[in-house]
Amino acid sequence: MNSRVTRVRLKAENDRLGQQVAMLTEEIRIKDARMQRIDPQKRPHFAPTERMSILELRAARAWSLQQTADVFLVTATTIASWMKRLDEQGADALVQIREPVNKFPDFVRYAVQRIKTLCPSLGKVKVAEVLCRAGLHLGSTTVGRILWEPPRLTVLFPTTFWTFVYELTAAA
Repeated sequence: MNSRVTRVRLKAENDRLGQQVAMLTEEIRIKDARMQRIDPQKRPHFAPTERMSILELRAARAWSLQQTADVFLVTATTIASWMKRLDEQGADALVQIREPVNKFPDFVRYAVQRIKTLCPSLGKVKVAEVLCRAGLHLGSTTVGRILWEPPRLTVLFPTTFWTFVYELTAAA
């Protein structure tokens, strides 16, 4: 097995693998550069299986919290919270509900945006007060956040919704 042909073949395979590693390293560098331009809070979240894989890789490579965070472009506190959740509640704890439980339905977003469109002089506090009088309790910060969101496409609502919107705008 120590023939010249075998050594040449192994050297060629080693060179090919080295080139592949170099290309993959460059791909990762480009992707990381793009992700670093995005605010950390606005970056895409890792799926639960990816979180578990990150923690497994951290353990296998004996990385610190900061090393792991740097490699995967998250904060060290994020990695620490994953570890804490894993330690306290087990592997299933990393699975999170995709949709927040307290998220308001689309018609609330639509109502807030329409009120602001129809009554542009109303501020976020006044919009929240108008909605409160109609029985829909939203904080002014929630109204402000909804107003910053891009308007969604008009959704077909029953006529009772349009009556509700008319009453809200009439109350303003």
